[in-house]
Amino acid sequence: FKKAKDKLDQGLRKLTDDLDGILYIEQYKGVNLEEKEYRTWLATHQPFHWFAEFYEIIKERSGFDVVIGNPPYVEYSKVKKDYQIKEFRTEGCGNLYVFVLERCNQFIDQTGWLGMILPLSICSGERMSELRSLSMCSFKNLYLSNFEIFPSKLFEGAFQRLTILTGSQKKETIPSSRFVTKLHRWYSIERENLINKINYSEIIEEEALPLFGKYQSDNSLGIINHITKQKKTIAHFCVKTRLNCFIYYQEATNYWMKASIRVPFYKKNGKIGSPAHGRFLYFEKEKITSGALALLNSSLFYLWYITYSDGFHLSDLIVKRFPVDENLLQNELLIKAGRELERDIKNNAVITTRNTKKDDIEIETFKLSQSKPLIDQIDCLIAQHYGFTHEELDFIINYDIKYRMGKELNRGEDNND
Repeated sequence: FKKAKDKLDQGLRKLTDDLDGILYIEQYKGVNLEEKEYRTWLATHQPFHWFAEFYEIIKERSGFDVVIGNPPYVEYSKVKKDYQIKEFRTEGCGNLYVFVLERCNQFIDQTGWLGMILPLSICSGERMSELRSLSMCSFKNLYLSNFEIFPSKLFEGAFQRLTILTGSQKKETIPSSRFVTKLHRWYSIERENLINKINYSEIIEEEALPLFGKYQSDNSLGIINHITKQKKTIAHFCVKTRLNCFIYYQEATNYWMKASIRVPFYKKNGKIGSPAHGRFLYFEKEKITSGALALLNSSLFYLWYITYSDGFHLSDLIVKRFPVDENLLQNELLIKAGRELERDIKNNAVITTRNTKKDDIEIETFKLSQSKPLIDQIDCLIAQHYGFTHEELDFIINYDIKYRMGKELNRGEDNND
């Protein structure tokens, strides 16, 4: 028995060596096989041949019954000089976790299941469109559960918004089942009930944005569908010329959009300038600017943002593709409310200090939670214009309220403006 086993091991090593050489020549070095470079390549790349190591599973059983994992979340650009992939459909996505998911998908039996802990970008990353397309094509059954990091994280020490993917390639005659959850927030005291709160809604293939919408309920889906009937978006009212009428907002966003018609105070090492990662929208008229300001700070826009974003980046796509009716932007009551909100934002702002080893920074911090009554009035005006029901308006105003308002509603538990 030992001799037979040794013979099999020798055969496997010989096969692996042959496959290593073939892979090196075909994909990396053409017809040349230089020993020194080849040995270096073996040490750095550590090739693994599924066909050889798991022949029975891959060849005779057509794949694994179950594949689970937590792949590396590493930008491809950081390792590309040392390691390059070949013939991956998802190469343009630019992250190693995507490549691992594509490869694992090739090794699952048609009745098997895949489970992965992934970044939220699978649902909301703009450059991950090919990964979303691959997932929709590959999985007959797909479940995506999404989790925030504020106010609590899914895994301690992992400062990463996450999606838990569960998928199967089952080729049964039943209709496709592809579902996604909202972006879950929770306090640590709520953790033990988190799983019980998970509800799925069906993934919509023709979305307003090329992303997976993360809907909490039929209410949120109905509201998003309602506003996307508008033929115009914020982008239609913007101009490319840098005019005095503008809205400034931060790309880094969490509970509040923090849009303003001025650049907040920012001083770095004694030099006054603009905060990093700020973005601008330019308009021709002050009235439209004030109306747009009211819209972008509304709870309706927060619902739009949390449905499509990664929970942190307020991208140009999400802002400029926000549907809007022209008559709403020119509504005198909304314009007046926008002006009042701007004054309130300025009155409630505070200067905070952030000192690091390299820099001393003073920055004006907006406290939008203190302007919630004004924001509620804005949402009432929007609801009247669009004809939202009382139930829909209540849903919009109170969406994520106990997390957005934080200590105001939760007896001292802090929020993050």
